[in-house]
Amino acid sequence: MKKKVTCSSFIQFTQPVWKIISVKDNAYFIRVKGKTQLLKLNQRLQIVQLLNLPVFKKSEDWDISISPDEQYYCLTFEGRIEVRRLDHKLVFSKDGYFFQGCGTESLFLDNNHLVFLDFKQEDKKYYGRLNELNLSTLEVKEGVYFEEEDGTYSLFYDETHQQIFIDIAYGQDGIVLLQIDRSNIATQAPKELDLGCDKIFSGWHPSQKYFLATPHYNEALFIYTYPNIELFQTIEDEKLFTPDFALSEEEHIDFYAAFIGDDYILLVSTCNYLILLKWTEDTYKCCRLILSHFKESQHGGISYGNVLWMKAIKDGFLVVYSNGILEKYNSRVLDVIF
Repeated sequence: MKKKVTCSSFIQFTQPVWKIISVKDNAYFIRVKGKTQLLKLNQRLQIVQLLNLPVFKKSEDWDISISPDEQYYCLTFEGRIEVRRLDHKLVFSKDGYFFQGCGTESLFLDNNHLVFLDFKQEDKKYYGRLNELNLSTLEVKEGVYFEEEDGTYSLFYDETHQQIFIDIAYGQDGIVLLQIDRSNIATQAPKELDLGCDKIFSGWHPSQKYFLATPHYNEALFIYTYPNIELFQTIEDEKLFTPDFALSEEEHIDFYAAFIGDDYILLVSTCNYLILLKWTEDTYKCCRLILSHFKESQHGGISYGNVLWMKAIKDGFLVVYSNGILEKYNSRVLDVIF
């Protein structure tokens, strides 16, 4: 099943969007690949603010987060972390070992509190810890080191239950998910959740009764109950990409997926198509979305699209393309598909 859907707005950049840093009700903060700028877009994806950041390197080996009140931003480099006001005035810095790839290395929990990761290596063993900075006092609550391998770390925060998740990707060696209560940062190391190997944390359901985990290698979608974490539902790859639906034997579930509303999951397939799944029915309904700026191409006799990834937002979703286009879709376009 295919369905054409029309975006409500879009913007074109010369390079793909590298990261959507923050999503607010009326604005989106983004990074574009190869640029050392922070862009603020309004709901119509128009640029309303552009900040040239004090980043003096051409690589993507740095990360940025921004406070909810838009008063501070945090830059993370391999050997240094900096917190600055939006006028670039430095308010906090620390040297050490911080940056670990293209994950999320710092995260504002609220306007005055930032968590960040730092690392050390001793006797050929690798350790990380989660720390909390109070911006009102500039005091750092240092965390407890936990032993892990070198990987890409990403932070997630559930404000309702005060839980912090740390997703650690080790490339071909697997993925682990850690959890810690915010109140225990200084006294306990994050605990590893027993979800099995190669499951990527992909966000909470709007009700916060569930969270979604996606596969690293074509396995299945996994839905867990929350905050009491138990496996609730497994959606196998072969039940979605049946012979009638899959473009080829090469098309499977990829690791970009998210809940959209109560009943839907959006995912990007390994052939770079955006797939809508209605997961709340016994027989899964799937639809291949043909988007406003979607293009197909043939490689080795297999059809591929040009969708890189997508992100769920409160009233719909954003789609990132390989040619630099960013689109916004309102959730109401999904109501008439099935």
